[in-house]
Amino acid sequence: MFRIGVIGYGSRLNSFISTVDMVGGAELVAVTDIVDKKEYLEENGHFGVKQYTDAEEMINNERLDGICIGTRCSLHAAYMSKIAKYGIPIFLEKPVAINDRDLDLLRELKEINDKVVVSFPLRVSKITDYVKRILDSGELGEICQVQAFNNVPYARGYYHKWYRDDSITGDLFLQKATHDIDYISYLIGEKKPVNICAMSSKMYYKGDNPENKKCKDCDKRFTCEESIENLKKLDSAYGDNYKGDLMCCFATDTGNQDSGSFIVKYDGGMHVNYTQDFVAKYGAGRRGARIICAFGTVEFDFYTNVVKVYKHLENVTAEHKLTIGGDHFGGDEMLARNFIGVMAGTEKSNTPLSAGILSAQICLLAEKSAINNKFYDIPCV
Repeated sequence: MFRIGVIGYGSRLNSFISTVDMVGGAELVAVTDIVDKKEYLEENGHFGVKQYTDAEEMINNERLDGICIGTRCSLHAAYMSKIAKYGIPIFLEKPVAINDRDLDLLRELKEINDKVVVSFPLRVSKITDYVKRILDSGELGEICQVQAFNNVPYARGYYHKWYRDDSITGDLFLQKATHDIDYISYLIGEKKPVNICAMSSKMYYKGDNPENKKCKDCDKRFTCEESIENLKKLDSAYGDNYKGDLMCCFATDTGNQDSGSFIVKYDGGMHVNYTQDFVAKYGAGRRGARIICAFGTVEFDFYTNVVKVYKHLENVTAEHKLTIGGDHFGGDEMLARNFIGVMAGTEKSNTPLSAGILSAQICLLAEKSAINNKFYDIPCV
């Protein structure tokens, strides 16, 4: 049984560790966090887990076969840099970096590249694998263009909670597009990106209410469309999850764009255009891509689990409905299995550190391009 330690035990790592438990072969034995997690751990079935406030103390005191980093995004690279010297396989949450300084730290860690499993579940999901096999068969010919989209129907948390602080998260290119540009890179065969241009806007989640204002303190809490009172009418979970502590998403300190798009050109001339939106709600959500090739087009949507193939020269359309279960469209299970394989020494990472660095690099340049209204070259990882 492999022994796992966690640095930053929040909801995401709790979910991933639950998937590891389901797969079997590893157990959580220690946690480093600035907050006492005993009650939270036990609520989720983890008893006797040792707790630390210092990561290196945990590593030195415990015999660990793997470490999971799930801190807030601004600390990912710093902890990677600190613990890489131990040579222990690492599961690293995305984004791997939120600024150029972080990227420089990670570029120095090439020796552990294949022992780092970056949390990119879309790359290893069943639907991505299915589309990859279609593309690699060659029946559709050379890829000419990718049109990718992500209309996020659950985006309120990026404006109501701590995610609104982009000094911690980077921005929403890093939060969302980091996944999408990674699975696209995988599907197109890891082609080398050459340059990028981008644009973003903020049209809905904006306003002039004062900083740090909370819904419960607002005299408009019964009329505002984004107040906890109205959200509970749509989804009772808002009452359970936030207990009235939602921050005002129409305040001056609400960070983050609410839509953004970029175009990436690749070596050989092919380009990818990607767009994301955070205003769409409920049934308007969709996430996937349309990949146009010389002899056919393949399109898919993670939310519907449907893959459509159009054969240009035959005027034939085929629809494939996949049965997929599990978190992140089944990708979390594949990440967990791969992480266990890396700990066993029988596998290399399917989502290595280099993939995380490239994804973060593209997203950081997208943000820079949107701000400065310029094209930027993409340096080699």
